[in-house]
Amino acid sequence: MDHREASEALWEYRDGELPARRRGEVEEHLSACAECRGELAAWEAAAKAFFASSPAPSPFETEAFAARAMARVGRGRRLAALRWLVPVLGAGLAVALALPGLRAVPDPAQAMILGQKGGGRFWSFLDQAPPSTREQALAFVEGQR
Repeated sequence: MDHREASEALWEYRDGELPARRRGEVEEHLSACAECRGELAAWEAAAKAFFASSPAPSPFETEAFAARAMARVGRGRRLAALRWLVPVLGAGLAVALALPGLRAVPDPAQAMILGQKGGGRFWSFLDQAPPSTREQALAFVEGQR
């Protein structure tokens, strides 16, 4: 095997991909050629730098990771189940606050009609209303007669 062929086969030699006969030829050339030994050393350094393998995690580390992941998943499901609660409570609170306010302000025209039929409690509302509202209510009641 000449120097060029050996140099081209160094990467395959390093990875163990050469057939036995050719591997023997490369080893024979390496024993005599310092340049190819240096090139193989450079290939080894590059392989260690770029293809360094990290050790596989131990079974304990794998189980601990799985337990942490499952705990997070479980926590997320519980929070997701309560996500509907906030909008529902907000809507309920809005309705609860709006209903008494709607009932406390009767229609001025209705107040006048009921006031004429003996519902005197509504007249106090009209007394507090601005003059334009009172006039509109009176005009409405007069139109109903």
